Amino acid sequence: MTETHPAVANGSYDVEKVRADFRALSMEVNGHPLSYLDNAASAQKPAQVLDRMRHAYEFEYSNVH
Repeated sequence: MTETHPAVANGSYDVEKVRADFRALSMEVNGHPLSYLDNAASAQKPAQVLDRMRHAYEFEYSNVH
């Protein structure tokens, strides 16, 4: 990957732009924004990754035998 994420393109770090890439973080629980405490076993994936994985499973995935 050689592209710079728009959130860091100008040398600063825009947390809200990065947060927008993760669909789960747009959810609310009991009227409050979801706080997600990440760990290696259940890391959230950016929307772009999920979209590409879905495309791969739908159109590029098959048995090898």
